[in-house]
Amino acid sequence: LSALAGDATAIEIPAYVVDLLRDLAGERRLVTNENGIFSDLQGGLRLRNSAAQIAAFEYAALTTSAGVLAATRALVPGVRERELERHLDNRGLTLICHTMVNFGAKVGIASPSDARAVVGDAWQIAYGLAGGLTCRAGSIAAGPEDLPAGRREAFAGLVENYFDVVATWYESVRIGTTGGAVFAAVEAVRDPERYTFMLNPGHHLALDEWVESPFVAGDATPLGSGIVLQSDIIPVPAVAGITVNIEDGVALADAALDGQRQRERRDRRVQARIEAGDDDPVEIVCEIVSK
Repeated sequence: LSALAGDATAIEIPAYVVDLLRDLAGERRLVTNENGIFSDLQGGLRLRNSAAQIAAFEYAALTTSAGVLAATRALVPGVRERELERHLDNRGLTLICHTMVNFGAKVGIASPSDARAVVGDAWQIAYGLAGGLTCRAGSIAAGPEDLPAGRREAFAGLVENYFDVVATWYESVRIGTTGGAVFAAVEAVRDPERYTFMLNPGHHLALDEWVESPFVAGDATPLGSGIVLQSDIIPVPAVAGITVNIEDGVALADAALDGQRQRERRDRRVQARIEAGDDDPVEIVCEIVSK
């Protein structure tokens, strides 16, 4: 893909569609890749969100978080993957990826199966709705003694360093900070003897799970107000059979956007009170004016 960077005629959709468009246009150069309109790091339309959109994403994220928490609490030896999936209630929202409940060697992006949880195995639960995704992963164990001898120290060291990396990511993500600076900060904390990053340490989140990522070495794109980011930091452990993951989303907002969010929240509360007929009209007017 790097060899195609800068080639506007390189298009990642089925060739028969592109070929037809080129035939209709008459020249290959007239059919170009315009993904940047929506996903360009500097001005992509899908990367900046209003207060109302962020509120909708927040609801999706709360829903995925509640589902993963419920499924994790139900995770006990012997439970089946498909049984845990029942806790992932989408409340009518749109999925942005298939549900993932995995035990043992199949931990990754597989769908839930009939497999049972076994003490000592790895586990992962990931659930994404439009605007939010939550993932948690670890080992099925009540304590270190439940892990095979070869994994005990490795798992403890992995979890400790991974937590430090995630904490550094959140500490580094600020309006005005560049994606490259965040990458450098987390890379400086990562223990290369324990794991590598599978993908970029984080990315933009919107109605789909991965829009674009500024978190690469040397990226000079400043993070701006109105963007929603996913702390998608996937470790590839040096020791097989263990894993960990703490994945959630976060929105960046300056004072203006945060003020807009608060005004809209107050407006919704006032409107709800008017429709319910619970309040004195004078009090409602005074509340509106006081804003």
